[in-house]
Amino acid sequence: MLDEFQEVLKIYYTGGTPADAVGMFQWAVEGRKCPHIVTGSAIRLINQEVLGTGALFGRFDYIEFPPLEDIYGLELVDRLAAKYGVQIEEPLAGYLVARCGGSPFYINCVMRQAVAAQRKVNSEETVDELLAYEIARGRIWRDWSGQLQRYFEQINSHFIAKRVLFYAAQCGDEIIEPELIAREVGR
Repeated sequence: MLDEFQEVLKIYYTGGTPADAVGMFQWAVEGRKCPHIVTGSAIRLINQEVLGTGALFGRFDYIEFPPLEDIYGLELVDRLAAKYGVQIEEPLAGYLVARCGGSPFYINCVMRQAVAAQRKVNSEETVDELLAYEIARGRIWRDWSGQLQRYFEQINSHFIAKRVLFYAAQCGDEIIEPELIAREVGR
């Protein structure tokens, strides 16, 4: 399994030249069966940039996994609580799973933040505060920030993001319909 496959794009040889990600995995995709499961939060970007073009095109399937069902989310919370030494009661574990939308990454981030902040998870408010911290300054924020930055760079190659932000700034607190933005930026 190759988790966080997008990091492969950041590999450089000692001489400073970027590694050829396609060449590194050529042997795997030329066979009748590929022995890899590629995962990661930016897999769509990787699918477009690496796996969806050139020699690797058509050799990988894209399967999106849905959020964890509640029972499996609760089991994950129990296992993480045991691993990190965090006490969390059943109703709050269910609340945490629901607030994280069943995302194992988000659940793990909140549990790790509880340990880092030395917080007892004994109320819905505590869960909300831990999640708010993660979204504003924690691992979830770093993940979102990295993904959004890459997408903005991709979009900005046509200066679309700048025009969208400029248009949105002119609208103040009004709700902006996507069709208006598309028309404004010529899309």
